Amino acid sequence: MTSKRDFVLKFERARGHLDDLEAQLTTWAHSGHHSVFNEPDPDNGPDCFRIRVITDPVPTDPISVIIGDVLHNLRSALDHLAYALAVKHTNPLPDDIAKESEFPIFASNNVNAIAKRIRGMDPGAQAVMERLQPYQRGKDSALDPLWMLYKLSNIDKHRLLLVGTVSNVAAGFRPGMSYNYRLLGANVYDTMIEGEAIVVRYRAVPADPDKEMHVEFDPLLQIAFKGPTAVNGKGVVKTLGAIYDYIGTRVFGLLGTFL
Repeated sequence: MTSKRDFVLKFERARGHLDDLEAQLTTWAHSGHHSVFNEPDPDNGPDCFRIRVITDPVPTDPISVIIGDVLHNLRSALDHLAYALAVKHTNPLPDDIAKESEFPIFASNNVNAIAKRIRGMDPGAQAVMERLQPYQRGKDSALDPLWMLYKLSNIDKHRLLLVGTVSNVAAGFRPGMSYNYRLLGANVYDTMIEGEAIVVRYRAVPADPDKEMHVEFDPLLQIAFKGPTAVNGKGVVKTLGAIYDYIGTRVFGLLGTFL
């Protein structure tokens, strides 16, 4: 067969949407949608300062819409793969099996429900499907890439996905803009910014008391998920990229041998 399989086309479309999403987020982050204030810290003593960040709301259009496109194509790629595996092993595929064919994703061991979705596949492929289930990770099932996809995809089916937050992940001195200071301590907060938040608190004194001290911090901000899932507060591009890579390497790698 020279043409690409359906699940590959869906997977590649997800990659295209993911690249578009990254470009949109980069553009938004560098378009003046946040302000950084370096100011005395009123909650602490002398020589104490803080970095306060104010951000605009993250737009749902186009960002949330593109996230939905990524999720839809990743989930569809898995279902197309499941159908292809069934057709490969059982051809012609009975209508009842075709109708129920689906890539199962379960956080609990539901043997009957899983078996119902993978009927018609090679027994070896069925065994792999079982091994890939998030419940196999036990108490860490919520961190499984397939379970993250399942939860996020279900949210997106019913409403625009709530990105809705900017997260600070690190901060550092701005090169060439900080001078004549002696740092006495600093705390950088990995925190979500709901409108505004303090991302750094630090103590510093002039290295030369007769000269002006100047300190500039650069917060490292990212657009993060917001919602009741294991990805709450995690970077959007990094999270979706990890799910994409897991499917492309782990899932396709293990199940592709049965096609």
